[in-house]
Amino acid sequence: MAACSDISSSSLSEDSSSVLSDDNSRNFSQSDDEFMDISSSDEQEGDAVLDPPQAPSNLRRPRGVRVRGGGVRGRMVRTRGGGTPPVRGRGGRATVNYRTGWQEVEVFQPADTPFTGSPGPTADYSGLTPVEIFFLFFTAEVWDLIVEETNRYASQTMAGWTDAKRDAYRWTDVDRPTMQAFIALIMAMGVVGIPRYKLYWSTMEPFVNPFFPSVMARNTFTRILRFLHLNNNQHPDPTNSRTRKVDPFIKIVIPLFQTRYMPAKNISPDESMIRFKGRLSFVQYMPLKPIKWGMKAWALCESSTGYTWSWALYTGGDGNRAAGPFAVGAVIDGSRTHPGEEHIYSSGKVVLELVKGLENKGHHLYCDNFYTSPALFAKLQQLGFEACGTVRASAKGLPDDVNQKKRKTKKGDPPMFLTKRGQLCIAWHDKKPVVMLSTNGNCDMIEKRVRTRHAPGGTKVVRKPATIEAYNQNMGGVDKADQFFQYYIHAHRTVKWWKKVFFHIIEMSLHNAYIIHHACNPDSKLDSLGFRLKVIHGLLENWPRNRTHMRRRAQGPDQPERLTGRHFPKKVEGDSRPDCIVCSNRSVRGGRKQTRDMCRDCDRPMCAVPCFERYHTLLNYRPAP
Repeated sequence: MAACSDISSSSLSEDSSSVLSDDNSRNFSQSDDEFMDISSSDEQEGDAVLDPPQAPSNLRRPRGVRVRGGGVRGRMVRTRGGGTPPVRGRGGRATVNYRTGWQEVEVFQPADTPFTGSPGPTADYSGLTPVEIFFLFFTAEVWDLIVEETNRYASQTMAGWTDAKRDAYRWTDVDRPTMQAFIALIMAMGVVGIPRYKLYWSTMEPFVNPFFPSVMARNTFTRILRFLHLNNNQHPDPTNSRTRKVDPFIKIVIPLFQTRYMPAKNISPDESMIRFKGRLSFVQYMPLKPIKWGMKAWALCESSTGYTWSWALYTGGDGNRAAGPFAVGAVIDGSRTHPGEEHIYSSGKVVLELVKGLENKGHHLYCDNFYTSPALFAKLQQLGFEACGTVRASAKGLPDDVNQKKRKTKKGDPPMFLTKRGQLCIAWHDKKPVVMLSTNGNCDMIEKRVRTRHAPGGTKVVRKPATIEAYNQNMGGVDKADQFFQYYIHAHRTVKWWKKVFFHIIEMSLHNAYIIHHACNPDSKLDSLGFRLKVIHGLLENWPRNRTHMRRRAQGPDQPERLTGRHFPKKVEGDSRPDCIVCSNRSVRGGRKQTRDMCRDCDRPMCAVPCFERYHTLLNYRPAP
């Protein structure tokens, strides 16, 4: 993690200083931007080296101050009686740490940066239906990409099949209405949770549901799911991107999140997890996340609604590769350095990439200690952002006074406020030590009533810094989005990692469309489930549905699935000859019967005559021994 470095040691000649009178020998004069900073002589190589501040002309060594090593080059400044000489800082009496430049203050006035953005949808979408708002992200270009690559992959796969196998599979190229019906079923499967795909078409209780068979046959759905594709496998990839399977799709959809909506003043970056436990080089284990195993993605969300404005998939390994709107397969680690970012580590550079497009609008950014550092916040201030976030006490550039190992505190102790160059550091002990870094906070304290088992009435009043309360209110934008994603996400397992990413982006598009709908129709009573159902029915609006399946009678417990519905025979694929499920009996000498026929719908091998008829008409189909 990046961190600000201390100001380098400044050398002041003793010849330039004169002797103060006895009246003011123990006072220092210091302005807001001029303070004495004496750095450690064992500063690490590669630290940020800033221009040393010029000593004020009236700065003279007071009586009783002894500098180790002569002059002011030494590492320690001692005063008679111990401690550090008091100085006047911004907002009243303060104490300066001459090694790091941080001042302890009682009042801090943050920079008053006005918010000049125009939050909300970038156009008037109030006249659009839910499915039309969804089409703002799934445009005609997206549908054409999915249809073209799916048909291409099916043609490439079946090119190596025999004519008999190709004819038996009965694949027909899909078009846009067919693909929209397929996506509608994927969305509906998130609402109707059934453990296996084929059970959505089952007539057995309790799985019977006439909706799915009325939209599409089971075999048609499974064929499209098998050949679903988003990129040309035979197209050369000079970048050797780990995410080439989804790169064309991400390049189209994710930038549309930014062009359709502008986030409000408060935004927050964080990690988002996509559940997956398959064989993949960049699967992550994050024990503190609700989803502990899966693929990690960076996201920048609006704090109040959870609208996903920027998103990138983390692919780990060498170079911290990421796929997203700013860097599809690009490297975002230390090797990718822009002017002024030499001392910002990879986590901070992720934030700088995510906020591109929001510069100089006055947004307030809230992040956790994985990203926060003084160097990052200084860069964000240059880009027109104000920032606030928890920070690790051992982060580079922070004063030692906030480190619990050196400053022993206990619950109930008053917070410590320190400032340096427009940044406020807050050290407070709640249930455990908390260190906060902010450029938009202050030293105000508030009272908040919290629940507890150790007080009469079950509540008590706690005094806490107002900046920490603001952080708690605005940090959870990504968590709020993840919460909506998990309500009705397509949760079926697959060995294809990129399909999980594809389904996740569908959920992001639905949630963003729902936020735009409510922003354009503030009086709407439609909740997220109702919005999803309207999108599903909108996708099926012009799709011909088989109404005969809507009236299929549920199968009773004494009627197996093989005794109902329509069944057709087919030849066994390949050269295998499996045992007949009806007449084969290996326990009897000579009783094994092999066959080349099977039921296409039941997926069971059986002789065409008479076993096929017995299996589908008799409850006890096995012949007597």
